[in-house]
Amino acid sequence: MSYPVDTNPDYQKWECNQCTYINKRFLCCGQYVYGGYKAECCAFCDTDKKDAKHDDTTEFNASKRQDWQAMIVPNIQQFIDSEFLDTKSYRYDDVPFSDPSYDLNPQFKNFKAECVESKRLTEVLFDLILSKAKSILKNKALMSKFTANYGAGINVDIQAGDSMGIEHIFVILLYIHFPKYVQSYRHSLPSKSYFFGKFFYEVVTYFGRPMPADMVVYVGLTITEEATTSAAVIEQEFLNTAFLMAPFSACKDADIFGKDVVVLSLQTQFLDHFNDTKYFDLSSFSSFGRKQGKNEVVFFGEFAELSVMNIAVSGDGTSAVQDFKPFMDALNIWQKMSSGFADYDSAVYNAPALTEQRQQILADLLNLKEEKIPKYIFHLFKYYNESKTGASFHSMYDDVLDVDFSLICNNLAQELNKEIQGLLFNEDVTDIDPKKIKRIFPKAKQCNNTNGEQTKL
Repeated sequence: MSYPVDTNPDYQKWECNQCTYINKRFLCCGQYVYGGYKAECCAFCDTDKKDAKHDDTTEFNASKRQDWQAMIVPNIQQFIDSEFLDTKSYRYDDVPFSDPSYDLNPQFKNFKAECVESKRLTEVLFDLILSKAKSILKNKALMSKFTANYGAGINVDIQAGDSMGIEHIFVILLYIHFPKYVQSYRHSLPSKSYFFGKFFYEVVTYFGRPMPADMVVYVGLTITEEATTSAAVIEQEFLNTAFLMAPFSACKDADIFGKDVVVLSLQTQFLDHFNDTKYFDLSSFSSFGRKQGKNEVVFFGEFAELSVMNIAVSGDGTSAVQDFKPFMDALNIWQKMSSGFADYDSAVYNAPALTEQRQQILADLLNLKEEKIPKYIFHLFKYYNESKTGASFHSMYDDVLDVDFSLICNNLAQELNKEIQGLLFNEDVTDIDPKKIKRIFPKAKQCNNTNGEQTKL
């Protein structure tokens, strides 16, 4: 990939006295842009560089604090029934991911126009949010905790150690407190929200951190254990992974969910330098209480992946009525075994170990011993298997099929107990037995055998 020669290498950053935005070079549509379409106007608020004067009227005083509290409305369903639990929301087979830092054609000349001229915000509300953002920016103790962990290279003038700008705080406040704005962003063309997408992407990508292996976040579903069709809601590939190409929020608290909500526990899919799942903790910027979603974290990125590590049905808000952790561990092992990742390395994947208990659960599932398995888990396992057709399913690995036992006999097969071996393999455990695999995946027309070769079922 080639980029145009920088025609203005001596361009000097300048701070807008009106909004405090640092106008600087960034890449847009393959061309370097200097502070907006008009080089001497602020790319955030469109104030002319020559006319920009320090604005003391936007002080976030008691009156504005009262206005702020009146404007924001907590969303008690913030982490429940997210549309992004549906696989259609993250598998864009026909639409390649675009880094919001470039390769888009903004429809508005600056961020304020994008908010106000699109009628998503009034000018009064824009100025109120700006006042709030300025008051946060003045909190040196708080802002010292949020410096860039990574540099942005050629895309944006952000270097490791840089402080957050007013643009980053503004979009964080928008994302937390104004769900209707975020809804319109998620359901519009990227170019109509170019600046919001760009600034928010910078927040997570450069000021965020990779998700630690032991970090757990939670989202909820308003379905019950008896709802036999509920498996279809969360199964598919989200049982194991999600490509979060739009902002996805989860909560650090498991006990905020009401009674009879199915709570999903999510952890990062990969470990160490394979881990591209970055998150940003929004709690320091929230005006809400803990029960209203204060402990919110957001994920955003082309290679951000999360695994569903547990499913539990919440009780009275403080404890779970039923916890499916051992069974979810077995399902996660089965998903990797049967979808082309049977050779997974424990140093790479944040996956459960192959213990005797988990193997026994898996054996009971494969033998369809319904009386030994919770009803919800049994339906989830059955739906998972019956949904597979032997088709290619992974946009990054097009040679992988949704029924795929590639390399399983290299190592993993020998670690499985005799019962599972008898349910999957030939007599000498050197390859899968197609008839046994067809019994488990009745709608699959083909699969990949242990050598990665397509085998008819």
